Amino acid sequence: ELRGVSTLVRQRGFEDGLLTVGVDPQGTRMRAVAFTDQNRHSRAVALQEDINQIELLGQDIRTHPKSKQALLVSATIINNASFTQPYPGLQLSFSDINGIKVASRNFKPEDYLPSKFSRKKGMESNIPIQLELELVDPGKNAVNFEFDFFSM
Repeated sequence: ELRGVSTLVRQRGFEDGLLTVGVDPQGTRMRAVAFTDQNRHSRAVALQEDINQIELLGQDIRTHPKSKQALLVSATIINNASFTQPYPGLQLSFSDINGIKVASRNFKPEDYLPSKFSRKKGMESNIPIQLELELVDPGKNAVNFEFDFFSM
């Protein structure tokens, strides 16, 4: 199935850096990413995407050791799908004691990925990825936090 999608993308070309090329019956998206073939031609290959297969294994937020006005956020995520897929966007939201959102920030993969991971290759299956983010502290009313993933 991916072979047919890949051929379609090669015929149409690769223009925007990321191209949605189809949706399967289960709602799993397939996206194109660039690669260079042996002749140094830029081509596109479809990566299947199922955001529901990305899991947050653990998270921790604490006051930054160098600044009391900042937070240090650590998290570990994993792709439980049997296939490599695009890295997701990550949203970190803070809420007050009543569950009302007081702050939120979206991160692109280039914002949160350690430098040793290649966005172009995609998020491989069953490899935990440890993330670390530095943020401005949203204030004393932010007593709860939540991570969500979204398609890029």
